[in-house]
Amino acid sequence: MVSWQYRDEDIMVLNVDRSALTNSRKVGYGGLIFKHDENFQLGFFGSVGISNILHAEIQALLTSINFCWDA
Repeated sequence: MVSWQYRDEDIMVLNVDRSALTNSRKVGYGGLIFKHDENFQLGFFGSVGISNILHAEIQALLTSINFCWDA
């Protein structure tokens, strides 16, 4: 289980993951964003097509940064 404790109300916490969906190297990603008090803010997922795990991990981070920046 993941847990955190922040007192700053401007803090958002990001958890991301990626997976290789099939042997054909189709790769997906997803993430969850929570506020400092562990309240869920949003979730996202996507696909990078035929690629590798590193590409999916980077895409998950970029997507989450964009969501947090706009929040």
